[in-house]
Amino acid sequence: MLKTKHLRPAAKKSGLPGVTWHLLRHSHATMLDGVGTPIGTMQSLLGHSAPEITREIYLHAIPEEQRRAVESVERLVFGPKLDPSFVSDAKMSGTVH
Repeated sequence: MLKTKHLRPAAKKSGLPGVTWHLLRHSHATMLDGVGTPIGTMQSLLGHSAPEITREIYLHAIPEEQRRAVESVERLVFGPKLDPSFVSDAKMSGTVH
């Protein structure tokens, strides 16, 4: 009922029709891991009976070292990412054609 009455309409209105409770839970766990939340705290927040469950199910996000390596290759191949504020400022000053 909650899914069909609230989640689906909100997700569709936001342009994210594929959003599910599982996706939100998984995203939450991944973000907790990304900010360095201790495994015991994550286990408690996610309601798991053992930290191994949390580790096996949710902690497979890209490690920071791998993320930095991929970003380095992206910079090598595509060049540095543009700062959106730089483009905005250039448009306002009339230097972008």
